[in-house]
Amino acid sequence: MYWAMRKRDFAIALLVGMGLCCAPLLGAAPNPVARVDLVQLARQAKAHFRPMPANHVVAAKTRVLQAIERLDTLLNQGPADNASRWKTYLHWDEMLALLDRANRPDVRRLSAIAMIYYHNEPGLDLPAFTELRDTLVSYVR
Repeated sequence: MYWAMRKRDFAIALLVGMGLCCAPLLGAAPNPVARVDLVQLARQAKAHFRPMPANHVVAAKTRVLQAIERLDTLLNQGPADNASRWKTYLHWDEMLALLDRANRPDVRRLSAIAMIYYHNEPGLDLPAFTELRDTLVSYVR
């Protein structure tokens, strides 16, 4: 057992060493990201930055609220306990509270809630769910 472990460690060390020695000979390109001046790129991007118009944010929030209404209508057509379980799973009350804030909502938390709609659960592929997911993702961007 001890010899097998030593052979394995030796083989790994040999492969790593060969990779380090042979990479320049094989024409491995240097990392292009390392040469990028991030400060320079940020200054260039700042010149082209335009803040999001307020009416765009309001329109996106309106689309989210409309999608919430449509999904709520769909959920309320079935048994009450089913709607309750869906709303618990989707963090419904928290989402509504975050959207109800007068100032900026917690975008990270809304993004995390939106990601729930991507889970591989039966029903999340229905149009009412995907519409809310898509409008919520658009809103938090």
